[in-house]
Amino acid sequence: MQIAAGAGARCFHSNRVSRTLIGAALVLVATVVGLVPSPAVSTALSKPAHPAVAGSNTAVSVAAADALAALWARDDTYADKLAVVVPLVAVAGKVSTGRLADAWSTASRQRMIVLLSALTQVGVPYRARRAAAGVGFDCSGLTSWAWAQGGRYLPHQSLRQIRTIRRSTKAEVLPADILYYPGHAMLALGVGAAMVHAPYPGRSVEVSPATGRWERIVRVGTPDGQRAVVVSPTTTAPTTTRP
Repeated sequence: MQIAAGAGARCFHSNRVSRTLIGAALVLVATVVGLVPSPAVSTALSKPAHPAVAGSNTAVSVAAADALAALWARDDTYADKLAVVVPLVAVAGKVSTGRLADAWSTASRQRMIVLLSALTQVGVPYRARRAAAGVGFDCSGLTSWAWAQGGRYLPHQSLRQIRTIRRSTKAEVLPADILYYPGHAMLALGVGAAMVHAPYPGRSVEVSPATGRWERIVRVGTPDGQRAVVVSPTTTAPTTTRP
């Protein structure tokens, strides 16, 4: 009887340990698959896992990448580094350096992350149905990718983007607003209809003015209805669909 009792005690102890181990394993698995809530994740604007870097060795892209790194780091050198970008972009976009500096100085941090991210890709070739930093973009690929750096999803298709955004005017244009006409989407520099965009096959991402007929037909829209966005650090842009 004593032997039987001892065996029973050992069996009970073994079962209890097994249940404990199984319970711990289930909690671990549940946490991994999301059945048990994990610690809260902040929805504040956070740096992408793969932050934008200069997509080419153009003066604009290199200077923009330098300023963007300082902006993400909240470094005191940001203003000085941005001051290097302003005249380069102003010349290419044929806008006043002073007006561009004013527009950028009052823009939100999110919008400057979006715009500077796009500027880091100046010189990267146009590639249909692509939104890949340093590799290639089509028009809506650039706008959706850049806004994803700021934590905002936009469809990778120009018509869908146009349908998503709130209409605005060139008089109200803000840095990183969407400029568009049927079949093409661009990012506003923040002064008139000057832009950074991926034009068409055979060209590369570039800063351009909108002059003549194009300036008349270009429209403006803002991706955030109230010009203020709650962003998620997990937001990404799709990489395949029509431009």
